[in-house]
Amino acid sequence: MSFRQKWSSFLAVAAAALCTANYGFASAITYIDATDGAGGNTALAAGGTWTAASVRDTDGHWAKRTGLANGSTVFESNGNASALPGEDAERLVTTISGLTPGQAYNLYAFFWSPNDNAQQWMFRAGKTNPASGDLPSYSRAYNDAVNNAGGVVLATNVPITPDFVAPFPAPTAADFTNAPLVTESNRFLWTASVGVGIADGSGMAKVYVDDYV
Repeated sequence: MSFRQKWSSFLAVAAAALCTANYGFASAITYIDATDGAGGNTALAAGGTWTAASVRDTDGHWAKRTGLANGSTVFESNGNASALPGEDAERLVTTISGLTPGQAYNLYAFFWSPNDNAQQWMFRAGKTNPASGDLPSYSRAYNDAVNNAGGVVLATNVPITPDFVAPFPAPTAADFTNAPLVTESNRFLWTASVGVGIADGSGMAKVYVDDYV
């Protein structure tokens, strides 16, 4: 399952994933969908079980929506277009298990966004959870003069300056050991590299995600 956030146009966040690093000799990426609930791999970053809401409203929580992206399901914030500017959902953490303790891994988060200048879906992600301040923000790059000049302007003429612009083009199925959906209609899956992490003694690593407000 993926994440998606909507803000003025749309904002998207997606599942955490990883690949073995060997410090520069990257292998194919193992994609891991985020799941909520008591048995899910994604929880509240502040601690505790996280269960997404089932209604797209303005309650300040992630909502579960069907019919989009991997598994035909996404988590979204600010999904109610009639209620913008909207909500500030919880920061989440996805735990990746089954790794080799002490092994270095490249950690990634993936998010969905159309590749056009009328919509800009963004999100935040990182491999650590700062006590204060936001996680780094990510935006996909598209082929136009506005974005190539280093900034993004939405259809509503609201300027946004992300910390990082995701690489263009979007990843392909060949980049993964277990290929997820990478294109759907006019939407593409985009890569945000959050850095190299070391699996802990239990063979786990964490990726934190948040909506962009």
